[in-house]
Amino acid sequence: MSFFILSFLFLVFCAFLFLEKKSHDQILKRIPIRIHVNGTRGKSSVTRLIHSILVEEGWKVFAKTTGSTASLLFPNRSESFIFRNKISIEEQKSFLRFAVNNDAQAIVLECMAVQPQYQRDSEELLICATHGVITNIRPDHWEWTDTEEKILEGFKKTIPNNGILIYGKNYIAESLKPNWNPSQKSKLNLSLLEAASLKNTKLILAEPKLSKNQIETAFGYIRYPEHYENVEIAVRVCETLGVSSKSILRGITNTVSDPGALKILEKEVKGKRQRFVFAFAANDVVSFEKILKSDQKNGVNSILSF
Repeated sequence: MSFFILSFLFLVFCAFLFLEKKSHDQILKRIPIRIHVNGTRGKSSVTRLIHSILVEEGWKVFAKTTGSTASLLFPNRSESFIFRNKISIEEQKSFLRFAVNNDAQAIVLECMAVQPQYQRDSEELLICATHGVITNIRPDHWEWTDTEEKILEGFKKTIPNNGILIYGKNYIAESLKPNWNPSQKSKLNLSLLEAASLKNTKLILAEPKLSKNQIETAFGYIRYPEHYENVEIAVRVCETLGVSSKSILRGITNTVSDPGALKILEKEVKGKRQRFVFAFAANDVVSFEKILKSDQKNGVNSILSF
């Protein structure tokens, strides 16, 4: 008797999984554009930039960041903090349901998974992106990925099937390894191309079609310190979606910073000019060094805070 009960319960469980999968597939079909942003640094910023540009184009787009403070971004440019007790990639599923219930034309999600297997599940089971993004590779989370190659292996698991993948021009930091030679960098580039080809996905380098002068002009109006390469990535993503140059440029200038984004405050202290840099999100050696060198070029004494 117990065997039949267990068999029945197993069949019920299988039926539940089937119906759940079917329901989720229907949700995905109702959101034509799904953008999944991954990378070591800049994910939140790129997510916000893409969202702002698409809002400027008039799209009904929702976004979700999982940076220093997880936030939901709405088509009217308002946003709401996400309060939670436990962090889980199941959040992405709830967000998709929310977006569908609000007739979203597009969604932009920051990848919240760190371990490679969860990155794969997040993409293949939950998001099934039409557009993927890899911002860069930096040394990070060595407890799970102790080499740059392993970091890339995790990122490759979020490459969409039959879609588009945009990656940053500086996605491999020149200072990532002290004695890196060009052939090693080429191998990672080739590895990314092969992974995209296996999934029938078009690989695009983040080189915008818009002129550099136009982008730099809009970049100069951003109300917070931003990394130029993040802007280039967002611009290239939106160009693949057919967004007008006018909307792209206005969207850049209207972007609101993430709570953990780089912040700079300059003050006179005892007759000397001091710069205070809040770099909470730059918690890897490469990003920290980049900020430090940038400040040294300006010839101002800087105090970095994390």
